[in-house]
Amino acid sequence: MPVDLSRFAELTKSSATVGHAELIAEIARGDPNFCNLAGGDNVSDVFSGVVQAGRGFFGGDSLRIPYPVVRGQPDALDAVIEFQERTAGIIIPDGGKTDPAEALKVRRSHCLITPGGKYGVALTLWAIATAYPGSSVLVFRRNWPTFVSLARVFGLTPILVGSIEEFEQLPKEQAENIRLVIVNNPRNPDGYVYSRRQLLQIYGISEQKCPGCIFLADEVYRLNVYPGVEFVSMQSIVGINQCVSLFSLSKGPKMAGSRVGVLVGPWQLIGWMAGQQSETTGGVALPIQHLIPPALSALGCGVAERQMREFVEYRDAITKWAGEESAYEAIVPSGTIYYCLDVSALIGRTVRGVKIESAKTLAMLAARHFKMGFMFNDPSGDPNSIRMNLAQVRSLEHLLMGLGYLSALAREAA
Repeated sequence: MPVDLSRFAELTKSSATVGHAELIAEIARGDPNFCNLAGGDNVSDVFSGVVQAGRGFFGGDSLRIPYPVVRGQPDALDAVIEFQERTAGIIIPDGGKTDPAEALKVRRSHCLITPGGKYGVALTLWAIATAYPGSSVLVFRRNWPTFVSLARVFGLTPILVGSIEEFEQLPKEQAENIRLVIVNNPRNPDGYVYSRRQLLQIYGISEQKCPGCIFLADEVYRLNVYPGVEFVSMQSIVGINQCVSLFSLSKGPKMAGSRVGVLVGPWQLIGWMAGQQSETTGGVALPIQHLIPPALSALGCGVAERQMREFVEYRDAITKWAGEESAYEAIVPSGTIYYCLDVSALIGRTVRGVKIESAKTLAMLAARHFKMGFMFNDPSGDPNSIRMNLAQVRSLEHLLMGLGYLSALAREAA
C-alpha cells in the first residue's frame, strides 16, 4: 500500500508560539520603532572569553572539524562537572554504605552534552517511554508547553497539577502510574522559584505516591535569580541517582544560537541517552563544544551577576508601570529571563475591530497594530497571560517605548 502523504499533513500540529515569533520577526524587520520582546534570541554581547576561544579554534589558514565525542569532549565534560557541583550542590545518596568522600563526586559518566536543552528534555522523556511505555509524567502549572507536547510525542500521559497540594490530593490510580516528575525551577514562564521546603515537600509526596520515580529538574534559569531569592537544585534534595538536572547555554551565558544543553544524572540513564544521541544527532558540533569551558567559567566570574543587575532594572520598571495600568496585572518574577502580565481585564474587549478573546489574540493585535512584540503563554493552561523576554531589551529607553505601546492599546480598549 502506498504511503498517503496527506496523513502527515493531518498529523502536523504547528507550534502557535513559534508561528507567532516568526510573524513578529517579519513585521519588525527594518522597523527601528518596533519593540520586539518576544523571540528567544538576545541582544547581550557574548563575553570576551568565549570570543577568544572561538578565535583560537578558527584561527589559521586551514580548518579541520572532526567528529565530536558523542557524550561530549573531555574538557567540556570536566567544565560541566565543575559548574554542576558549584551551582547545584549535588549529593549522591548512599544509604550510609559509600565512603562520604566518594558520595560527593560527579564523573563524566554522569554527564551528557546535547544539541540544545530541548533535546535533553526529549531524551529524558524518550528514555522513560522506552522503559515504561504508557506511563505518566507529572507537570506543574504554569508550565513550559514543550513538556506536555513532548510527553505526548513519546506516548506518555501528562498529568498537570496547579500546586503541590493538588499533587498531594492526586488519586492513587493516577499517581501510581507516574514514572517522571518534572520540576522546572526557576519556572518558565512566570519566574516562580521553589523554596527548599517546597522541594522537600514535592520529594516527600513523590515517595508516597510514586516511590522511586525519576525527577527531571529543568534548571536552565538557575543563574537568573533575583537578589534576596535562594535557588536550590532538586538534585541536591533527591541526589544524582534519582534526578536528571538540565542546564542550557542559551539561558545562562545567553548563547542562544549555540544550541547546547547539559544533562547530569544517573549514569545508567545518561548512558542510554548517549546511545540514542549517537544514533540521531551524533552530538554537539566540535567548534561549539570548544566554547563550553570558557562560557561556564565566566559564569562564575561575575558575568551572571552583571546580567541580573540589568534584569533588576527592567523588572522594577515594568512593575512600576503595571502598578499604574489597571489593564495589566504584574506577575512579578523571582527568577528567569521573563516577565509575565495577566491581561484578563482586556479579554472580551474590541480594539480596531478585533475582539480580544485570549492572550494570543492580544499578542497578534499588538504586533500588527501597536509595534509591540511579546509571547502568549500556554493557551490550554494559561490563556490570559503574556510574557516579555528581558534578554531582548536593548536599553531602559527601549523597554519604556514598548510599555508605552501597551498603554496605548489599553486606552483604545477602555
